[in-house]
Amino acid sequence: DFDAPARPAGGGAPAPPGPFAGAPAGAFVVQVMSVRGAAAARSVEADLEAKGYPAVVEPLPGVPGSLHRVGVGPFADRVEAERVSLRLRTEERFEPWVTQSAP
Repeated sequence: DFDAPARPAGGGAPAPPGPFAGAPAGAFVVQVMSVRGAAAARSVEADLEAKGYPAVVEPLPGVPGSLHRVGVGPFADRVEAERVSLRLRTEERFEPWVTQSAP
């Protein structure tokens, strides 16, 4: 059961994703998806790691239903993160986006 980004209470556009909590300051992570349940997230993480991606999983706090997000990274610069994002889009058929932790 895959989910789109959370929508604000009043409707409208999805809330922008925040940075991954475990990423170093200023680092970039390519968010691949959000999925309900740790087991489903870990399965996607294992598939990505088997293909050579440095995958990460973290729960989304304050979101009901045990929602976890799966990302790839961290990367020191946006250029590398965008390159990996494009590869994930074309080779793996994800709809990823790049996040950055606070500097």
